[in-house]
Amino acid sequence: MLEGVFGMEMRITTPMDHPGLRELISKAEAEDVMIQVSQLEVEWPQDRRMRGEVFKTMLASNDWKKSLQVLKTIYCQKVIKERNHKQLTAEETEILDHTRRILTEELALTLALPLSSAKERMTQIEQLSVDTCVDMAQ
Repeated sequence: MLEGVFGMEMRITTPMDHPGLRELISKAEAEDVMIQVSQLEVEWPQDRRMRGEVFKTMLASNDWKKSLQVLKTIYCQKVIKERNHKQLTAEETEILDHTRRILTEELALTLALPLSSAKERMTQIEQLSVDTCVDMAQ
């Protein structure tokens, strides 16, 4: 069993013979995250039922950039929906919050930042996501 570094309420259980855990993002990748997020493309799956599965599959891929892509995609859609006086679904909001928390904690660990500083950096990443995403069909 592993316990979360910043949130003691989080407990992860995984088989010992095949944990399915990915390595932390490298320090170089973490320092270049702003460049990486600006280059990521977003694609909003039109099928509402499949959307959550697509995002969950991307998050389970053990690829940090795919997690960042999920964050950017959902966050961009959140801003677009809010401009049109709409909201994300509960599932989309849950996936966004989960992804944001995981990436924030990972940045804090990798860059040896206080959690508050990593949260500020994540806010900058989200703003850059909106600035660089193309309008997605709703």
